[in-house]
Amino acid sequence: GERAHDRPPSSAEITRFALGVTPAQCALSKCGTEASACLADAGCKTKVTCALACTTKTCIDGCAGASPDAATSALVSCAVAQGCVTSSVPASAVLLE
Repeated sequence: GERAHDRPPSSAEITRFALGVTPAQCALSKCGTEASACLADAGCKTKVTCALACTTKTCIDGCAGASPDAATSALVSCAVAQGCVTSSVPASAVLLE
């Protein structure tokens, strides 16, 4: 018998979310304003493309450079705050914002 419909419909969505969302996709969906401002800025776009390939805050900081511009900082901060990338900063520090 056909039993495909017995599978919970949400499992595919859960799997897609867990496996298919890159930090960049997450940042674009949750930080739209910051992403738009950044993508309009060539320097920011380059830095953020690098940063959003990272999975740690240390890596991101390396991409952003010692003195990232406001657009870069805003998007990276938002991405970290939204959980798009894991941060090496203790949770207590993140909560203080």
